Amino acid sequence: MGDNQSLLDTVLQKAKALWPELLEWRRHLHENPELSFQEYKTQAWLREKLGEMGIECHPVAETGLWGILKSEDAGEEEPVFWLRADMDALPIHENEEKPCVSHNPGVMHACGHDVHSACLLGALNILKQLRLSWHGKVGFVFQPGEEVLPGGASLVVSSGLFTSFSNLGMAALHVSPELDAGYLGFAEGPFMASSDEIYLTFEGPGGHGALPHLSADTLLAAASTLVILQQVASRRAPTATPTILSFGRCTAPGAPNVIPSKVELAGTFRTLDEAWRREAHQHIRRIAEQTAAAHSVSLTCEIRQGYPVLVNDPELTHHVRAAMASLFGAEKIVELKPRMTSEDFSFYGSQMPVCLFRLGTGGPEHQYRHSVHTPRFDIHPEALFYGAAALAWAALSNLNAGRKP
Repeated sequence: MGDNQSLLDTVLQKAKALWPELLEWRRHLHENPELSFQEYKTQAWLREKLGEMGIECHPVAETGLWGILKSEDAGEEEPVFWLRADMDALPIHENEEKPCVSHNPGVMHACGHDVHSACLLGALNILKQLRLSWHGKVGFVFQPGEEVLPGGASLVVSSGLFTSFSNLGMAALHVSPELDAGYLGFAEGPFMASSDEIYLTFEGPGGHGALPHLSADTLLAAASTLVILQQVASRRAPTATPTILSFGRCTAPGAPNVIPSKVELAGTFRTLDEAWRREAHQHIRRIAEQTAAAHSVSLTCEIRQGYPVLVNDPELTHHVRAAMASLFGAEKIVELKPRMTSEDFSFYGSQMPVCLFRLGTGGPEHQYRHSVHTPRFDIHPEALFYGAAALAWAALSNLNAGRKP
């Protein structure tokens, strides 16, 4: 086994040589997106590519894949360091002015999961080529359904996959158009918010808008609840705890002179503290019930618990960040603040230490600055080289450092 610097240089060389294939892999994935838990063709294509590399894989969570890549001298009891990429696309119609666009109308890889999968495929290719230069086991998960509840990660965890192994930890990357290609962003500790869905249904007899005294005003009850619930974030939340309660949908079918018999509100609750998250759910339910009762309407309150807070393990994240600094240079590493978006990668934190970092995909051209979840999102092509090298080195640096599970 060569020294660490020699292995590092070789990883970079292999990633550069692989760049044309990375571009082609990403193009294929981008042009053939599939929605959450419908990734059957994506699964088949990834299985085919892994087979061409001589890497065995198995289905998980129905449309996902997992496998273990062993070094030439790995023993059965070797601990595993895991790499993860998500596979699903979003129900967004892509802007057709770009040279590489979705062939499935209304479906688009607008969150970069095509990039994540291509980078993991590249990392596994590099690791396979260098099997004589490292020792241990690298596990991989191509995970479905990150974009919708219950989250594909929760299904991978509940499958019992990780109970058969001694697990060192897991790393993953996520595209970031805010960072230039070549830069990586890190944050230790709580990094991404929990995400719960709130559904409130107000029901009453309804009636003619000119005769409100003969009906129960469901719309007024919903509007009052919407306003009063803001105290959950502004008055009930601990002042140092980031908290968001936003409602994005109100359904009240009827006419200008009709008080509807049913009004529905749907929103999202997010925070970076699990204890406060549980307490906030009680406040939301209580306030909604009391406000509905004050307006003499019935209420159905459903809180669908989504993804937990993503906590980047400090020790693992520090190690991966240092490894990336040695790979690309310390000037390429950016310290990030917590964000209120969410990621089902957080579920893996219940099984082992985890680290999710951001992969810069932006560039000087305006076309690479559009946000994720928009029809114009695109990446700077060089990001693929950095992503594949980063995932490969994240695994190798942890294995060769002799980290303990």
